[in-house]
Amino acid sequence: MGKKRNRIRLEDIVVAAEDARIPTKNRNPELYYYEMRHDDLDWTVPIEIRKNVLVNFLGTLVTKAPLELVGGCLIPTRKEKRVVCEKMQEYTDKAVESSQYPCYYYLVSPEGYYVKNPI
Repeated sequence: MGKKRNRIRLEDIVVAAEDARIPTKNRNPELYYYEMRHDDLDWTVPIEIRKNVLVNFLGTLVTKAPLELVGGCLIPTRKEKRVVCEKMQEYTDKAVESSQYPCYYYLVSPEGYYVKNPI
C-alpha cells in the first residue's frame, strides 16, 4: 500500500494559477511555486503538479503553503483540479479585461489577404 499524502485544502492556500512559466527573478520569496502538467488528450486540466515540468506544461501554481509532493509530484483529486481550473479562469479573465491578451479573429478579404480585427 502506497503512502497517502495529507490532504491540504487547495482552495485555502492557492494564490494564483497562471498559464505561463514565472521566471525565478519575478517570484515572491514568501510564496511557493509549482508547475502543472496536462494530459496528452486534454490540455485544460492538470494531471500532475511538480516543482518543474518539461513536457505537457499547463501552467504555474502559486500557493501560500508548501504542497506535499510524494515521489516528487502531486496527483490532484477531482476537487483539487476544479480549484486549479477556477483559479486559471480568474487569471485569464483578468488578463483579457486588462487587454494583456487581446483577442483577435481573422477574416479573408476578397483579395485573399488576412485581415486582423479585434473582438
